[in-house]
Amino acid sequence: MLPKVTNDLCYETIRNIREQLVKIRRGLPPDSPLRSSAAGISQRAKKIKGEYCQLLNSSDLEQVVDKAGINQKLEKLQRAVADLEANASVVSGSKSFSQIVSYGNNYLEKFRKHTEQIRRTTGRKEIIKVSSAQGQEQIKKLIEEIVITGETRQQRYMAIADALWSRKGNAIVIRQSNGEFVTFLEAGRGAALSWVD
Repeated sequence: MLPKVTNDLCYETIRNIREQLVKIRRGLPPDSPLRSSAAGISQRAKKIKGEYCQLLNSSDLEQVVDKAGINQKLEKLQRAVADLEANASVVSGSKSFSQIVSYGNNYLEKFRKHTEQIRRTTGRKEIIKVSSAQGQEQIKKLIEEIVITGETRQQRYMAIADALWSRKGNAIVIRQSNGEFVTFLEAGRGAALSWVD
């Protein structure tokens, strides 16, 4: 049995990819051939996770990971997921926006910066310390809830021409077009003033 890695960028990327694939598959018709494509990508992610976990006992993990090409394999998987998502939106025929949320390397910094806004705009005062895994999961669930149940529009946010804005109440989540979380805004303030009802 492979060891479980919990606080690691490679492991986090693999987990995010697999979560994205689950969301994509949920939106596809049961007979869609894209479901098997999603399953294949998920199996590749699982295989990369296995390779990575086997490397964890190495004395110079970073060098071994680079030699094994883990990062390149993960980048390739992320591109495959983005392509699959684009194809899935065409197949579903809906003009709705992606509900996938992924988190970049600096998500913890962003969570720390916006925790009070998130508490205030969502009415969830019980968010625990952002530095804890439970606190991070709470914030991710709140962000994903806003994206899934809120109204989403595509419009410019700073340098991102095709940013996705999802709003529920006064809470606004900004994502890149590929679903990566950018920031959290409060309606009626600052950059959020460009959301016009």
